[in-house]
Amino acid sequence: MRKRIELGALALLALIVIASPAFQQGPLTRYVNNTDPTCGGHTPCYTTLQAAVDAVLPGETVLIQAGVYDASLSIKSKNSSSTACEPAFPQ
Repeated sequence: MRKRIELGALALLALIVIASPAFQQGPLTRYVNNTDPTCGGHTPCYTTLQAAVDAVLPGETVLIQAGVYDASLSIKSKNSSSTACEPAFPQ
């Protein structure tokens, strides 16, 4: 009887943890900055475009921070869609 109660309590605790907002996360954004290895405090952070492309999973975003990136890039077997946008600059 005691084992049943302990197992029930453990199952309830697992449901609470899984249902908590901190446990549920949306799609991940991966950051790239070739001059700041911390990406301004954002994680995960990559110093090369290729490293971020290799790590990205379907549904995730790669945000490339400002800078000059001189590199060849190979994108194979990744999401079939891509979007690029320029940041707004004051005139």
